[in-house]
Amino acid sequence: KSMDLKEYISMTKLKNVLKEMKAYNDTAHFDRIEKYTYFEILSLLQILVDEKVSKDHKEIVRNFFGGLASKTPENYEKSLDKFIKKHKKDALAYRLKIIYAALKNDGKAADNYANKVLAIDPEVFSVHLLKASLLYEQEKWSEAIPYYTKTIELYPEYSSGWAHRANCYRHLNKYEEAANDYAKSLEYYPSYPFALTEQGRLFLAMEKLNEAIVSFKKAVNIKADAWTYNNMGLVYSDLKNYDSALICFNEAIAMEPDYYIAINNRGDLFYNIDSLSLAIVDYTKCIELKADNPNYYADRANAYYYHN
Repeated sequence: KSMDLKEYISMTKLKNVLKEMKAYNDTAHFDRIEKYTYFEILSLLQILVDEKVSKDHKEIVRNFFGGLASKTPENYEKSLDKFIKKHKKDALAYRLKIIYAALKNDGKAADNYANKVLAIDPEVFSVHLLKASLLYEQEKWSEAIPYYTKTIELYPEYSSGWAHRANCYRHLNKYEEAANDYAKSLEYYPSYPFALTEQGRLFLAMEKLNEAIVSFKKAVNIKADAWTYNNMGLVYSDLKNYDSALICFNEAIAMEPDYYIAINNRGDLFYNIDSLSLAIVDYTKCIELKADNPNYYADRANAYYYHN
């Protein structure tokens, strides 16, 4: 028997939670960068307090949360399957099946249920976002773009949708479209580190190095991470500002000691300034971390050759 939602959250508290989330969204706009799960769970919680929603749908959602909380969620999945047989044109049950599939890391099943939902209701924002994310993770850039476009149509202020569509365009070498989307993402969420970092990578690809530095600096000032410091180091290297590049690579490696990409980039920097013994140390570390990459052996061989 599924646990009743009222056993661990009252409807009064739920209404207060939703009220506080709305107030926070209206001020901080953090929902503009959230992922699929956030929007879907929020949507389900809203169903429970919506007086216009049928009792049957509310019961499905209550049982859904109960199934998640129980030790045997598979029993609830069986009840969902029974509901689907009776209501084949009801998108809600398929949306719940998506979440169970996601919890089991079954991307194929999640994608299948997502297709069923959109066939019934093509205006479900969260499911378009899920489809876009699944395709993005598979690096299917062209296929992901229409789904990100739909999420933006349904929620124009969704900064993450603009930024991820921009990345798709960038990977397809459509730099003008990418630049426009990064700008739009940052218009709606100016302090979005992901968009700033990826915008910096676009400027790097376009050889607009000074603009890239500006974007990377903004990103690390908001939220410092190894990935951004590494990319900023590459720009400084291209500008022949090796002191600043070294500082950036060191910051990246301090944050993630086994970040072999940054270690290799630092090795390249040492190689370029003729600090060959230090380059050898870094290339050796890369080999220890990624022994299957032949480029690290070739780089170290060159360093040994000129060092001796």
